[in-house]
Amino acid sequence: MAEIKWIEIISLRFSRAEHSQTFLEVFNQVKREFEAAPNSLLYAELYVNKNVETDWSIHLHWSRRPEEQPARTVLGLSIAECLETLGLVNHSVWEQKGAVNETIKFLCGELRLLEKS
Repeated sequence: MAEIKWIEIISLRFSRAEHSQTFLEVFNQVKREFEAAPNSLLYAELYVNKNVETDWSIHLHWSRRPEEQPARTVLGLSIAECLETLGLVNHSVWEQKGAVNETIKFLCGELRLLEKS
């Protein structure tokens, strides 16, 4: 059965730059939990906004069966709850809707249609 990929993103804007160490500790705990009990979590990534040093985000990459709906997970909710004391948290779920090549072909096809009219 085909697996569908989706991402859970927990972003934080720190109230103070020194909170970054706590954020790193939370991310390292996520990595330890993943290594100890692998499941449908494929991997986790940490991102830092290049222009705003107090904007950080954890991306949890998941897979699911087609009959399952992507939603905020227990892991994601617990991360968001841990980070709420550090600043503004945004917790969202994104579902993959095609590969990059498919998207580019679709966009190029749309552009050609627009050019003809």
